[in-house]
Amino acid sequence: SALLGRLQFEITGSLTEPILITCSTAEDYEKCLFYLQKPEKILDPLTLQPPPIIPKKTRQH
Repeated sequence: SALLGRLQFEITGSLTEPILITCSTAEDYEKCLFYLQKPEKILDPLTLQPPPIIPKKTRQH
């Protein structure tokens, strides 16, 4: 949160050391939070296709 007029927040997680982010303007602060909370949409649409359908094996009588 932006406390005492500081536009800072910390990114923490189990896979990285904490990272302190400092923004110079309130607009930058809001943009950073917006993009961090936004679902990732960078994926290539070609990779979002469903996997190919594999025919089910049938028993031979």
